[in-house]
Amino acid sequence: MSILPDAKLIGGVQVDKNAYLSVTVTNRGSAPTSITHMVLYNYQSRLAQYFPRLLTRYRWMKKRRPQTFVINTIGVPGPVPYVLQPGHTWVGMATHTPDLEQMIEAGRLYVGIIGSHSDKTLFKRVQRWKPPKDAKAA
Repeated sequence: MSILPDAKLIGGVQVDKNAYLSVTVTNRGSAPTSITHMVLYNYQSRLAQYFPRLLTRYRWMKKRRPQTFVINTIGVPGPVPYVLQPGHTWVGMATHTPDLEQMIEAGRLYVGIIGSHSDKTLFKRVQRWKPPKDAKAA
């Protein structure tokens, strides 16, 4: 799974000025799998990120629970649920909003792919690429 936090669409019939959070999923296995959901998890703190089960036990910690979002995506090559054949890729996109931008900047936003290949959600952190500190400026 790979993530592009600031993808833009170029070409097509209409000009699209929106930015997108793009997720590419590749089936590297030998059997088809079904992608059923694309989700976003925004953790409010590091405590919520590393100990999520602890936060579900106590009411007073309710504010620290992660925000969860299900992305209703029209993926390429098809919408979810989508049967992903071995060696093929699927791309899902979420439109950038001011709230999504703040979540990416905070650094605790994760994209999850839920599918038939596993009982667990496949997670990856959304990060913007930053040049190394010793890189020369152009």
